[in-house]
Amino acid sequence: EEVLMRIINLYQETLGIVSDCCKVSKEKIISSKKEECVNARYILVSILGEWYTDNEIAELTGLSRPCTNKIRNKFKSRLKRYNVNCQYQEAKEKAFAVFRNGD
Repeated sequence: EEVLMRIINLYQETLGIVSDCCKVSKEKIISSKKEECVNARYILVSILGEWYTDNEIAELTGLSRPCTNKIRNKFKSRLKRYNVNCQYQEAKEKAFAVFRNGD
């Protein structure tokens, strides 16, 4: 149970970081189809993918496993956009610091 709480806390912190870096609300990252929200969702799933499986990401986010897999597979093409790349680098750096400190 302690491990599960740690996973949920790290997910929540990562979601907050992506929300701040992309200037999109946490709720909209998961549900909205607006471009900035989709970009944030791709960033979130990509960062979480460094530590979690597609199934775990799906469970944490409420997205389907095929959706998380599609996002991970298509993320490189989205990264070619300058603003997405900048937001990703900033969020990834902050999230990695949280994960390092959480160990």
